[in-house]
Amino acid sequence: MDESAYKQLLICLKKCELNYHAHTREFGKLGKMEIQFWAESLEDYKADKINRAFTDHIKESSFFPTVKDIRQGTLTNPKRKACEDNLYLSKLEEDRKLLPAPQNKSIGMPDNMKNMLYKLQKAVKTNQSLEDFRAENTTTIPD
Repeated sequence: MDESAYKQLLICLKKCELNYHAHTREFGKLGKMEIQFWAESLEDYKADKINRAFTDHIKESSFFPTVKDIRQGTLTNPKRKACEDNLYLSKLEEDRKLLPAPQNKSIGMPDNMKNMLYKLQKAVKTNQSLEDFRAENTTTIPD
């Protein structure tokens, strides 16, 4: 992580401490270990991306961010569940076009299951016990 990105990370984490009072009261201010963890986790981010991610999180969330929150962005970010690589996104689109359209063909219940269901409904209406029902109908219905 370059120096400007590290400086921006420190500024953003300080903003989070100021904004999320309950978290700071419960867990205290961030120490050197936590800041080092954040820096290692976001080492591939540039300063402007760090600033944008933290600013969006503060606008959208009531809770102190996690690394995952910062990396995935806010719920309103359309790329949240995808990556930011445009080539990869276009390949996903092409692959989606190659899939066949889903078939909306319904499959009916087999006749033996229908008969068993009708017998079971009749047994319930007549308050027949499960043991008697099993004795009359040879089935493998578990309890």
